[in-house]
Amino acid sequence: MFHVDNNSGVANMPALAPAQSNTTTWFTEGDGQKGISWIGQDWLNILQAELLNIL
Repeated sequence: MFHVDNNSGVANMPALAPAQSNTTTWFTEGDGQKGISWIGQDWLNILQAELLNIL
């Protein structure tokens, strides 16, 4: 596994945005009234860091 391997990355992990909820929620493809779940840089950066720490 590698860190971001192109010119779109930055050298230091950006600060995390404030939490929007403390409720456990799950990804969804939407139901017509609610849009799909989207992932942002915070989720991807945390996942990447945690997976690389395992290795």
